[in-house]
Amino acid sequence: MEKKRSKGVTIFAWLMIILNTFMLLSFFDVKTMFECYKSFSKNFVIAIISYSILSALIGILVGFGLLKLKDTMRRIGIAINSMDLLLGIPLFFISLNDLKQYSYSVAVSETVKKSINLNIDTFANFVFYIGVFIIGIIFGLGLLFIFFFTRPKVKEQFK
Repeated sequence: MEKKRSKGVTIFAWLMIILNTFMLLSFFDVKTMFECYKSFSKNFVIAIISYSILSALIGILVGFGLLKLKDTMRRIGIAINSMDLLLGIPLFFISLNDLKQYSYSVAVSETVKKSINLNIDTFANFVFYIGVFIIGIIFGLGLLFIFFFTRPKVKEQFK
């Protein structure tokens, strides 16, 4: 008898595949990573990038494993999302000042490049809060993933 996968498992699996693929592609812009973590040492930023690439690759594999209802992949998914949250949330708060500075440099660059007549501070705040919002959604999805895949009804699908 073939196992039946719920819509929730399918949605989370595809979210894992798609979001981690985008995350992986974003690391080609290493210069931005160094700008966002300006106050950290070069080696520490390289460690962040390395962990993030590894996490994204595992996330993609987990997504495909979830589609096949592999319990090992469910457990790895819970572990990697837990690690991402445990490492990512403190790192986010520590790097807030760097992110604000990066948002300001983006605002200056964009207004000069496109000759837009905007208040740079307002535009920088907009860029910053959009970034914070997106990061918040990613953290929220991580928490939701952990909650969803630890529920007894969902665990049953993986037996």
